[in-house]
Amino acid sequence: MRPARTDDLIRQIAALDIIDCREHLPPEKAYLETPTDACVLFGHYCRTDLITAGMAPGDYDRMLDRSLPLDYRWGLLAPHMEKVRHGSYARAAFIAAREVYGFEDITSANYEAITAAMQANHTSMSWPPAWPSGSPRVQLA
Repeated sequence: MRPARTDDLIRQIAALDIIDCREHLPPEKAYLETPTDACVLFGHYCRTDLITAGMAPGDYDRMLDRSLPLDYRWGLLAPHMEKVRHGSYARAAFIAAREVYGFEDITSANYEAITAAMQANHTSMSWPPAWPSGSPRVQLA
């Protein structure tokens, strides 16, 4: 049995609104001038997981090259999704798809719709984002 003070502390922490502000965001102007799409969700930290899963480093670079067609870039990413989807780095992409854009998964059937939702909201970096109606929030358990 835990001491009452521990339970009280846990209740107080659980009541806090916490935002993890560690970020790697570019300046807003640069961010808004750069096109966005579903492949971008798997940039940065996912690189090592994707390459470990079998993606060639050059394919990773091409996947993020927004001058190439989205369907071509998605074709580079899709074969590796099942191998990375449960990793901690890819988890952020799936959380964003669900909680920010309203999609339960990221698949070949919906990556274009996710891209459209991302582009529709790619107008500012102001906080809070326009959360979809009824979207769940991350909660302390």
